[in-house]
Amino acid sequence: MNVGAGKVQWAGVRFYVLYPHDMRMFRQSGLYGFVRRDRDGSRTLLFIDQADHLANAAPAGSPLWNEAAALGMNEVHLWLGAASRIDRLQLKARIVRVVQPGLNRTRPAETAETVVADGRRTIPGVA
Repeated sequence: MNVGAGKVQWAGVRFYVLYPHDMRMFRQSGLYGFVRRDRDGSRTLLFIDQADHLANAAPAGSPLWNEAAALGMNEVHLWLGAASRIDRLQLKARIVRVVQPGLNRTRPAETAETVVADGRRTIPGVA
């Protein structure tokens, strides 16, 4: 694992660059992106999401992993900043709006804007 090997920015946010299977070593929260790096050094963000536990977010062999691999994923980018889920969702939304990763357009979105009747903030799909 070579975490410090490179950093890239998506919508002004600096991400660590890893080999895809190195993501399983990270047990903290953060943002992760599946990326295709081309021979000329250009990069395409295929998908971005947030997770409470990065190692479990989209393991090798999962449907999302397989979709990204079919599109040429050969890097994973990690951001290990905000611990709060709401902050990560807002940052993810900004990056999706600016970069428009293809797989984010074809998958259901988790948003930071749901409020239940008692006033507590909740995230769709999270118990």
